[in-house]
Amino acid sequence: MDIEHNPEDRLSVGYSIKGKNDYQLELRIEQKGGKAYKFAEKKAEKFQNEIDLLMVEDVTIPSSTVLIQSAIDGKGNNSFTRKKRPLHLGLSVGHRDGGPGTLGAFVCTSNGSEAILSNNHVLALCDEAKPGDKIYQPGRLDQRSIMTMGSYIGTLGDAMSISKIGSNFGDSAYAVLDKGIEHQGNLIPSGFGNSDDSGRYINDVQDYDVISPEIILAKIGRTTGYTEGIPGAIELDNVAVYIPQFKQNVRFDNLLEIRWQSTDKPFAEKGDSGSLIFIPKILQAVGLQFASGILDINGKKVGVSYACNLKNILETLDLTFIS
Repeated sequence: MDIEHNPEDRLSVGYSIKGKNDYQLELRIEQKGGKAYKFAEKKAEKFQNEIDLLMVEDVTIPSSTVLIQSAIDGKGNNSFTRKKRPLHLGLSVGHRDGGPGTLGAFVCTSNGSEAILSNNHVLALCDEAKPGDKIYQPGRLDQRSIMTMGSYIGTLGDAMSISKIGSNFGDSAYAVLDKGIEHQGNLIPSGFGNSDDSGRYINDVQDYDVISPEIILAKIGRTTGYTEGIPGAIELDNVAVYIPQFKQNVRFDNLLEIRWQSTDKPFAEKGDSGSLIFIPKILQAVGLQFASGILDINGKKVGVSYACNLKNILETLDLTFIS
């Protein structure tokens, strides 16, 4: 079945896996009544068992102001908002002019330097920061003064620029660690994750094709710590994400949709941006958390998070995941 759409239609298209060689088309719209909705509704009626049509609302990344206020209000997991050495996954990190986000992964640059990976909007402030700017752990206001308490860990390297008019495939940036800054690598911190995974390394990066109906997805973030979610749409294209710094929606492609287990148990909240998305037990990484929204499923509001494709991020920034 051929689905054509224009960016103006605000129709997002992806798929989900229902079983072996069994796929379902996933369509997402922002509001009912428009051209995109009418088009999608007709397709859903015609192919009832092959299409899942849902409305998604308020997909956004948190602004620096919101993140800073969250830190002021003390919202965050104490195990991740404090200064920690050696560094480990899930810790609070950030630029001095932005709010705190999450240390997602440890990587190597093309010249062999060790670095940390997170979102562009966390480390590079949606392209407003400059290469060489200082990066801190913990991030701004998770510690009273990042300037005087020895929180400097490295400098901004490169970022995937965010286009206001074209397609985007990642909200990501890395910071090169200073010499002498020790880290645990991509190890699940002791006491987090399920009992089988705690203290083990996430050992590989895979594309979305490793995702199957029976798996769950997990992340470790600054605000909510270790959480689990359910895979939704895969390779979701044309997703409108509101970026406060731009004061407009921008388009993202090739996203992974992760449904919260309940509205009372969020997969990710403000400050979790940049978290590594991985599959427990087999310990393979697939994405980088960057935005959240609300799905309307038969009148029930369900929280949803979105991740960028990690394999694509690493290839674009010429980085190697530290195994």
